[in-house]
Amino acid sequence: MDGGPQTQDPGSSAPDSTRALAGRTLDFHRLVEDGFSSLLALPDEELDAGLTRMLASIAEFLGADRGYVIGYDLDAQRTTMTHEWCADGVPSAMPSEQDRSFADHPEQQARILSNQINEVRDTGDLPPDWQVDQAYFEEEGITAIVEVPFFLEGQVKGLVGFDRVTGPASWRAEDLPLLRSVAALTEQVLARQITAEAVRLAVGQSAAVFEHSPLGILVLNADGLIVEANQAAGRIFSVPASHLLGTFGFMHVHPDDAERINSLWRELAATPDVDSATIEVRTHELAGHRWIRCDIACLRDAAGAIEQCTVHLSDIETNRATDAALTLSLHRFDRLVEALPEAVVVLDEHGNIQTANPAAAEMGRRLLAAGLPRVDGRPDLPPGSTDGFDRALATALRTGRPTNYEMRIECPDGTEVWTEGTVVPDPLTAGGGYTLLYRDTSERRRQERELERQATHDELTGLPNRTAFMQRLGQECRRIGTDLRSVAVLFLDLDDFKAVNDSL
Repeated sequence: MDGGPQTQDPGSSAPDSTRALAGRTLDFHRLVEDGFSSLLALPDEELDAGLTRMLASIAEFLGADRGYVIGYDLDAQRTTMTHEWCADGVPSAMPSEQDRSFADHPEQQARILSNQINEVRDTGDLPPDWQVDQAYFEEEGITAIVEVPFFLEGQVKGLVGFDRVTGPASWRAEDLPLLRSVAALTEQVLARQITAEAVRLAVGQSAAVFEHSPLGILVLNADGLIVEANQAAGRIFSVPASHLLGTFGFMHVHPDDAERINSLWRELAATPDVDSATIEVRTHELAGHRWIRCDIACLRDAAGAIEQCTVHLSDIETNRATDAALTLSLHRFDRLVEALPEAVVVLDEHGNIQTANPAAAEMGRRLLAAGLPRVDGRPDLPPGSTDGFDRALATALRTGRPTNYEMRIECPDGTEVWTEGTVVPDPLTAGGGYTLLYRDTSERRRQERELERQATHDELTGLPNRTAFMQRLGQECRRIGTDLRSVAVLFLDLDDFKAVNDSL
């Protein structure tokens, strides 16, 4: 829904208004870029708080009362709010936005799922077919809303939204394109929502990732000579990538910036506990120069000396904000995967493990400790245990899309281990490489069985109770249907048992 016409201050001229609008757009762009640059530099454990602070700054710029991130479960058709900021005096929507159905606001979901920006500038002015959504707005007290979806591998992963509870929309139409960038960058920060793309970036050391990356990548040896360069790096310096090999990396930097980057190089060499740095410099070209951002990551030997450095180049002259965020994310995803409580295992097309995080290694140690035999260094699962996984793997490789599975493992020591996971096919491995994401659900299963037993059995005697009896009776009645046969119920009573039961 488009907002109404903008009124102009009688005392201002059209050029003044145009300049003011351009200034606002530039301010918004800087706010987004600066916010995410600082956010992606945070330690892993501070990312959630940093994302909430970023939502606050953008919401305040837009004049919104709330800013939030909502995650999507497409299979279950449900949404859950994961991050939220509220202005002073504005109630939180977090409790009511947990595990909500798409059916609670169908018109809005239709927009999001078709990759549209969902904007309602005044919820009091909606067409009749929005009556379900209107009820939702009234329940939440929302008077204006704007939401932008973010995608991964063609699937909606969630949205970034801002709303007001104090009147119509305060943002401008010119703000909406930059909200697309906010949504795209937010997806990179939600590192715990591991997807095939996230894992690809975490372990992306293959030639295909290096060569076809949209970001320029250089690999320098300890002397600063370029030993590897991808096609994007060649485009940034306006030469074939092969022409960069064997040259001193910083000779391609503008002379006015050379001392800064050389000083940074010397500082990295002299500071063994510093492995990364970022600097913005200009390229040195005959046709002119342009600004690029260099994100430097060092690989050191046991003594702390630099063995080689990877330099990721982002063309900030053309405001490639998304590429810049991906560049910084590339340095962090491997550590994020390592810190996950969920097990992550990457396998090649032959089923050989390429990498596994600590959670996966711990799960393997538990199964071996439970008595399962070891084959090729990993537990040999009992026959039948992997049926669900095998079906999920076949489906994932056939469709190219992540597929969920559940597995029950009976161990020789009598323990029972349940796991739930996802098979994520590797889009870069035509022969069938994939990644497993899984977690131990044994305790949850045990609690579910215990709750079910308590609900259907007497605590004192352990015998089935009235609830279990009524369930069984209902099953028998449904089974016979219209059959002429009947169900017999035999009732046995013990004389004077009630007095004993009530008193003892």
